[in-house]
Amino acid sequence: MVLIFRTFNQVSNSSLRRETWYYLSTVDVQSSVNSNPIPGISDKFVTQTKLDEYKPGKTFEFKTVSPIQPYEGDIIVEGRFGNSLRFGSTIKSGGNYYKQPTWSGDISSDTLISNPIIILSNGQNNQTQKKFVVEDINLDNASLYLTSTQNINLTLNNSLKTVRDSVTQFSKSQLIGTADRIILKAKTDTVALDSSQSIELNSPLLSIGIKQNKEPGLHTEAVEDLFELIFDVLIFGLQDSNQAPVTISNPEFIRLKNQIMTRLKNKSIKQDKF
Repeated sequence: MVLIFRTFNQVSNSSLRRETWYYLSTVDVQSSVNSNPIPGISDKFVTQTKLDEYKPGKTFEFKTVSPIQPYEGDIIVEGRFGNSLRFGSTIKSGGNYYKQPTWSGDISSDTLISNPIIILSNGQNNQTQKKFVVEDINLDNASLYLTSTQNINLTLNNSLKTVRDSVTQFSKSQLIGTADRIILKAKTDTVALDSSQSIELNSPLLSIGIKQNKEPGLHTEAVEDLFELIFDVLIFGLQDSNQAPVTISNPEFIRLKNQIMTRLKNKSIKQDKF
């Protein structure tokens, strides 16, 4: 069911009035996010057979989709298949809500209450009997969070080493995206990552290049171990013509090893010359 009405169309002007029928969005007569039909309401004589054979459309299929839990002041756009966009905020916990939010924030002052958050979620955990659900960054199929001061309870695959504050403790703005696979493509120009502190690639395998069979990149710890092994072999593993070990005692060589190892351990190899 939709609301229909007549009003002016695109060819109307001050001396010419032409009207066209328009319609607004569907009426939520079944209180359902997915579908709201009343089979037989437009048929004067409807049989049970017709009702049993009713289909909502040529390709559309019924699906159990739970409504998103609203909070005071929210603007929520819900798709019919378990996808949603929430323009929400930080709210006080313990309110008269069926489901509490999965995000939290500092509400110690009036200026911190109702700080904005935007959540784009796709593929939610639907419940029966039209029960409310709340976006869950760890359970939804894919989601994008734009925060201001909220804490997000995100479970990471690996621990963060260079980030001082974890995701759940960070109280400034964040952009957090989750999915089974993430692809960023620049069609004609550059993908740029810019940070005032650090950029962390947190993966057991790092591949760089444009070849089909890319070679994995070396991790800092592996490079560190490799350099130390090479220096130890050069210092203690040389032999003279009689196969007697020869030790290199050149202080400049020792200084070079210490300098390289220190920079590797500090993760701050620079572009200058040794």
